[in-house]
Amino acid sequence: MGYYDEDGHYHSFRTGLRVSNVDPAERAEDVGGTRESRTKMQPASILQTRIVDCREVRLGDILVRYCQVIRISLNTPTGKFKYTGVDLHTKMLCNDSSFINQLPSGVAVQSVLGPILKQYHVLDVQNDNRSITAMTDTGIVKQRVPVLDQSSLVGRLSKAFQAGRGSVVAMVVCDQDSDIEVVVNMKVVHGLSIS
Repeated sequence: MGYYDEDGHYHSFRTGLRVSNVDPAERAEDVGGTRESRTKMQPASILQTRIVDCREVRLGDILVRYCQVIRISLNTPTGKFKYTGVDLHTKMLCNDSSFINQLPSGVAVQSVLGPILKQYHVLDVQNDNRSITAMTDTGIVKQRVPVLDQSSLVGRLSKAFQAGRGSVVAMVVCDQDSDIEVVVNMKVVHGLSIS
């Protein structure tokens, strides 16, 4: 599972983050680079999406329609990939299929749309209603941002926040049409100890 930041760089949650002293203003770097995107960043659309090569999509990844992939299949006659996922907002099953993306080199690649996740700095964790208070990069404070109900994400956020070591960053999917935001993962940017 991974995400694309606003600069178009892919970061994998599977390979982990380099644990070292870094300037808090710097972003955590991805180690390994085994699944770096082979496509260039497309102009940002209203939906804040990115074209992702189908060969890079794994179970647990998040695709547009904001669903988490639970099954991947290939339609042999058409060569299209079909994805079954769970909608992050409604918890209903949804299906999607790939499309052909023509690269500048003339190569046709099966692709899907993936979201660009935003990174919010966690200011507080509310365990009772499974939400956080966070600050955007521009300094806007967002209250009651809901946390995805899986992988004990609220517990991990709370534990990392209470440990006070480094800055806790929440990965947030933002639906531009309805202004709905959901925290889908987190990471700790190690640096100076926050006491």
